[in-house]
Amino acid sequence: MRIRTADPADLPAIKALLDTHRAELGFVPLPALRQAQERGWLCVATAGGQVLGAIDWWARRDGVVVLYSIVVARAARGQGTGRLLVTHLVNWARERNAAQIRLKCPADLSANGFYARLGFRLAEREAGRRRALNCWMLPVGSAAARP
Repeated sequence: MRIRTADPADLPAIKALLDTHRAELGFVPLPALRQAQERGWLCVATAGGQVLGAIDWWARRDGVVVLYSIVVARAARGQGTGRLLVTHLVNWARERNAAQIRLKCPADLSANGFYARLGFRLAEREAGRRRALNCWMLPVGSAAARP
């Protein structure tokens, strides 16, 4: 398996993968993916030329990186794909001297256990438009632990 920055040619496969998980992730518009790809803030996990997972984020000026979405194809789950994608993001953030990675996850999703296992700390819970959201934080500065 290989983790790399997404190419424009990857966008249809990433969009299709995200759309199969719309119930968990919500609607992710193609222009938002294109913008993330153009900025270098979209990566894919591939094997045999097939996109098995993707992660996109936003780097704020205050040193916070916001993980917007991470998705792994059902057939590739449980094989470390998600961990590799997050590790790639952590390394990317550290190379740019970011302080932390933050994300919000609906409180009722099993993905919350994934974030806890990777060392994210539950910072707070907030009311979302449709359901409660867990707000996770992972320090990535020089003193931070590695996932």
